[in-house]
Formats: sequence, C-alpha cells, structure tokens
Amino acid sequence: RVAVAGSSMALLAGGGDSRGVAAGTAHAQAQGIEAAGADTVVPLLTQQSASIPVELDGAIAADHSAAPPLTDASTAVAGKAAMDHRTKSPLHASLHALTIGETLHEDGKVWRSVLGVLDDAAAELQIGELLHSDSFSLLESMSALQMMDPQMDAGMSAAKLPPPLPVPDALGTRDFIGLLDEILCGEIAWYRGLPLVQTLFKIDWLHIAAQVGDPLLRAPLLSAVRCAGAARALVLRGGVADEEDFAPSAFGLDLCTETTDEHVLELAHQAEECVQERLRSARERNGEQAPPSGATDDLPGKAAADSADSADSVEELEALLARLRLRRAHYSVMSSLLRPGAKNCEACKKMLAYALSQLPAIRASLHLGTPSAELGVSTGRASSALLGNAPQRKIELPSRDEALTAVETLYSELRAVTAITAVSGYDGLVQWLRETVESREMGVIARSYAHLAGVTEERGTLMLRLPLLPPLTIAVGELSGVPAELWRALSQLDACQERLSQMAQAFNARMRLACLNRARERRKLRILLAEWAPLQ
Repeated sequence: RVAVAGSSMALLAGGGDSRGVAAGTAHAQAQGIEAAGADTVVPLLTQQSASIPVELDGAIAADHSAAPPLTDASTAVAGKAAMDHRTKSPLHASLHALTIGETLHEDGKVWRSVLGVLDDAAAELQIGELLHSDSFSLLESMSALQMMDPQMDAGMSAAKLPPPLPVPDALGTRDFIGLLDEILCGEIAWYRGLPLVQTLFKIDWLHIAAQVGDPLLRAPLLSAVRCAGAARALVLRGGVADEEDFAPSAFGLDLCTETTDEHVLELAHQAEECVQERLRSARERNGEQAPPSGATDDLPGKAAADSADSADSVEELEALLARLRLRRAHYSVMSSLLRPGAKNCEACKKMLAYALSQLPAIRASLHLGTPSAELGVSTGRASSALLGNAPQRKIELPSRDEALTAVETLYSELRAVTAITAVSGYDGLVQWLRETVESREMGVIARSYAHLAGVTEERGTLMLRLPLLPPLTIAVGELSGVPAELWRALSQLDACQERLSQMAQAFNARMRLACLNRARERRKLRILLAEWAPLQ
C-alpha cells in the first residue's frame, strides 16, 4: 500500500522543493507496501533538483526543463545496510528511464506510468518497511491517505457506476409496496442521526421525484421528499439536536421547497382514489361486495391502473392503500408541526390517530413487498455524485419491521407532546414535562417539537401555552401560604418581580435541558445547578 500525506508520499518524492508523488490511485496494481513505525523508516532515494508533481490518475509528470537525468540518485532499504547506496537497483533503473528519451508536451512535461516503479519497490521491501521522502514525518503520517483503499483513496471512487434504475411507466403492486416500505426505513434511519443522502435519498427515484411521470408513483415520492424538508426545518428551528442526534446537511439535494402542501396532499388523495378504484374492481372480480366510491374515470394515473396486472389480489391492493394512507398522514403530521396555534395542534392529533390506525394492516402485510435486494432502486447511485470524493460510511438501514416499530413510537411521542394544549397552570406544565419528556428517551423529532410547543418562549414559539411567569407567580403565592390579596400586592414590588423573573428563567432553562439527549442533559445540569444556586 502507499500512503500520501500533505505534500509528501511514503513511496518516493521530488527533490529540493519537497513536492511529492501520488501514483496509481484508481488503476495501480502495486501490492505489499505496508506502513511501519519509526524504527523501520528509511529513505528510498533523493534527487537534488528534479521535481515530480502530484497526479491522481496513475501517472506522474517530470519537469525536464529543471531536472537532469537521475544519474546521481541513491537507494537505501531497511535491513540492507551493507548495500552501497549508489548501487544500481532495478528500482533505480526504472526511475532513471523516466527521464531519458522522452518527448516534452506543450506544458514542458512528459507523462509516464509509474506502475513499474511501484512493482519494483514492492519487490524490494519486506513486511514492516516503509519508503518515504525526506520531508515525510510521523506527524504527517497520522493524517495520511492510504492509496488503493476505497474508504480513503479518492481515485478508487472514480470507477464508473452503472446508471440508476430508470423509473418505469407503471410499477407492479408488490414492487410499489416494497418501495414504500424502503422509504419508511430510510426516513427512520435519518431521524436516528445518519446522513440524509445515504438513508432516505439512497432511493434513486427520490432525486427526481417531481419529474416522475406516473402520478400514482409521484405522489408518495414527492411527499417523502417534502417530509424530509419539514423534518429538517423542525429540528433546526427547535435547536435541541446535537451532532450525535441529527445530520442536518442536505448535501445540495432538491427538497422541492417550491411545491406547496396543497399540491402534495392533492396528489396523495388522487393516488388513494386510484388504488381504491382498482381495489373495487378486484373485489368485483372475486364476487365481493365493494364499498361505494366516487367517479374516478378522470383521475390522473387511471390509464396506468387499467393497464396494470389484472391479477392483483385484494390483499395486495389493501396493503398498498394502507401505505398510501400512511404516507399522506405522515406528511400531514410533519408539515403541521411548525404551524402555530391550537387549531393546527388539534388537526395534528387527528392525523396522528389516523396514521396509527394504518400500522396494524401494514405490519400484517410486510411479506407482500418486494425485498430491497430485488427491488434494485435502493442502490445509492444517484447519491454517490453528491458525496464527491469523500469516503462513504457503511450505512445499515433498519429492517422494515423495526421501521414500523420506530414510526409507531414516534407517533406516540408526538401525541404525548400535543397534550400541551390542555395545560393551564404551573403544576400542569411540570406534570406535562415529567410525563412527556423526562419519563422516556424521546427521538430528536419529538424533542424538537416539545421544545417549540411547550418550553421555549423565544421568537418562533408555537403559542400553545401561556407565558411561564404568570402561572409561576400564582404557584409561588399558593405555596407560601400568603393571602391572595396580600400576595398580589407583594408580587408587584420590584424586588419580588426580579426574583420571580429569575425563577422563571431558571425553570425554563431546566425544561430546555430535558429536551436534550440524556448524555448532554446530565453534563449541562451540573453547570445549571451551579449557576442558579443563589436562588435557593
């Protein structure tokens, strides 16, 4: 292996200007050069004036205008101290041949492959030996890039990937079910702190959700993309997520921010009606009594539905319909979490209950969806271009059953948070905080919503409860046992108002700590207790 750090390289390097050589990235076949400690680090060769700048495609450039032939190069290898450093080794001969008999290009440089040099170097080294230039140091080696390692060498990622799977004109029912299950798995993985581009957008079709021709397929894809934008906005605005909780980077993805909520919900309703029509036809074929349905002859996507496989079973269509309903409900919930006012909170409660009612049918039909390996759409090929040359982490998405359990937990947490609209006093707020936030380890989505809905009083609050100071003032008066009339007079004094304001700030800071993850909460609680100790 070959390691490159900064301007140096642990194989061979230039002369006085210390410019290094990086060779054989994506196509080099050199083997056996292993990194070693300081006791085996020995220079391979030096050159007084020649310079060999960096090239990343398996070749090097030698500047002949300033470099004489390598006739004075020297060679040394660990374990061969008796060898004369001026002996002509095969490696020296290969280097010498690089600067003889070549035709210069317009830029004054000649490009030659150094794969043979790497092979000669590998043949001369023993396990544990390291070749390096004079400018290569152990400090630089700590940040070195190991060449030929796909996780570190950018050249290894330059291999041509096959293009993403094209979007079909009409998707089979089982494939459709599998696709919707994979979308849910990607969303849950992102909510757990993994990168968006390697979780949800690992599904190639989401990159072009707005351009998908089939309305039946475009509806869930577009709603998934818009849900990602809504979740990201919620977490960023909540301000309680740390780097281990959530990865907010969008990697330049198109989150379709120009698409309105009304348009997404209209597409979702049309997709459901289209599947309901297919389900009614399937039930009629099986002699079942179909429920009444409205006119659907003019629905977008009905032509594709009519041309679909007539062998679609009632069970498959019911499973698909339940997933489409869940996607619409999930989008309605996520898009309403940032809308202020009790009316929007009540609408969110209803959609959470509706989403939870779809989960049993989805769980019972998990076996109907096409597995991810056979689906061929969760390849991440479209996302690889956005990651550039950065090494990609190995991402493990949750299973479909785990994703359903996680989304059920998320909905339960959000329903508990929406109970903030029933809070009327200080004691009720304390009880809501204890039962909703402190009694469980909530996910970042629910914690962010809890902070906006019931904790913060800064700009951006959802206005779901009264300011903290008035109920706190009443609670302190009741606790002190002072008559109500006397307490109202005392609470108007400047000294009393200042102390009550400090108490409100302290309790608000404590509530905000409850919205952090448990590790951060414990760490910052010690600081908070020390800062607010004078109030005791």
